[in-house]
Amino acid sequence: SYCILLGAAFLVVERSLYGPWLANLWRRDMKKQSATLTVPGTPEEIWHKLYPDAAHSESFFWPGASFPSAADGSDADMLMRLPRHHRVKDAFFELHIKEARAPDHFLYELGALPGCEDPRQRIEVKITPLDETQSRVTYTQQFLDLSFCKRLFFYLHNDFRDTLASLRARLSGRRDRSVQGSQMLKT
Repeated sequence: SYCILLGAAFLVVERSLYGPWLANLWRRDMKKQSATLTVPGTPEEIWHKLYPDAAHSESFFWPGASFPSAADGSDADMLMRLPRHHRVKDAFFELHIKEARAPDHFLYELGALPGCEDPRQRIEVKITPLDETQSRVTYTQQFLDLSFCKRLFFYLHNDFRDTLASLRARLSGRRDRSVQGSQMLKT
């Protein structure tokens, strides 16, 4: 009877936190997370590595990323597909560019397409030159319209720090040892 009770408690907690039972409870945006990185490169070089653009997809920091045009009737500027190893589902988003001022500032929102489990998010990047060889990158990420349970999951998760570690390694030309880097396809 203890095993059955423990199994039922586990099922109730799992369905409440990660399942559909509380999926629409207390939905709201998470607090913005921001950090500053100092990386080698000019603002123009860093812009091409971070800004989602079909014309420069080969230099984008995520290997194999593609930016197909949005479907007719969609208000998205383009789509963004981030391929991952077969163990993890690919990320596939509608991309809405809110502001783009090359080469020093951009802001865009990502909305997950069906089949993508990643949340809606807003990304803002500011690039400031320090000298001829280095720039300062201020990276800001905010998850949007999450239920209480998803907010709890991301609050307890190290996703933002892992993203920063991946960006720092990719922009510096070093090996990416982050969890996010392990999901990326090898070039």
